[in-house]
Amino acid sequence: MLFRSAALNSYQSVALGSADLPAAEEASLYMCMAECQAGLGQASKQAVMFQRALELDPSHEGATRGLAEAAVEPRDKVDAVLRLEALLARQSQDANGDDAEALLAQQVELLREAAELCSGPLGLVDDGVRHYQKALGLAPQELGLMHGLLDTYTSHERWYEATEVLEELAGLQDDGPAAAKYLYAGAVLIRDNVQKPSEALARMRKVLAADPLHEKAFRYSLEALEGQGDAKELSRVLRARLKALPEQATEQRVKLFDMLGAVYEVDLDDPKTALVAGQGDRLLIGCQGSLG
Repeated sequence: MLFRSAALNSYQSVALGSADLPAAEEASLYMCMAECQAGLGQASKQAVMFQRALELDPSHEGATRGLAEAAVEPRDKVDAVLRLEALLARQSQDANGDDAEALLAQQVELLREAAELCSGPLGLVDDGVRHYQKALGLAPQELGLMHGLLDTYTSHERWYEATEVLEELAGLQDDGPAAAKYLYAGAVLIRDNVQKPSEALARMRKVLAADPLHEKAFRYSLEALEGQGDAKELSRVLRARLKALPEQATEQRVKLFDMLGAVYEVDLDDPKTALVAGQGDRLLIGCQGSLG
């Protein structure tokens, strides 16, 4: 500790008489003082030394990296990490292979850090969104970034933008049921927060297109269509559900045939199709009885 204090005093003395020093050498002097401040546990003073070095040599990589680490206040931290990200972006233009990948990964993490600070403690939501979007431009399928952006939108009640992210996440899934989970989350956001039942229902249809057996989307659609008296669309939902159910789900299929028959007979005035549905119902019941 005493050694670092003595060294710091020496560097400061040199700096006071450094009028004739080249800027790059004087910047190096402040880098030495920053190292001493770090050893003394003076993070804020260390950041000041890095800032002074950058005033003398704006392209100094060590000072740029050091300031990104040492900055304490959120606003200062954001400025510092974005400065470093810009430096790395310039370096990446001439990089190849593993070096380019490493620089890209660092850029993404710096932008993520800036986005989290802006969206959180600083309350600069639009800035946070912009930094997330820039990071996603570099890493389009980085799920952590997409979830961070989603959290930003939902925590600030930007529901439609949140559903756009959920749709992008759905598009990255390998199977329908996995995609349906994200689509359903978007439908629920609209249903519960925007208070537009017709739009929520349209989104539930997308859920069922991805996964016809999605129980919650099916139940919501059933109730909504019955309430609207849209028998034609209700019959489509019921038929899609029947088609998707495994043959072993006899009890569920019987109930669906019953419902479908009632829709055709009562609401659509189509007794012939209702009769066909009833025959399917009885056939299933007969199969169930013979198996028992």
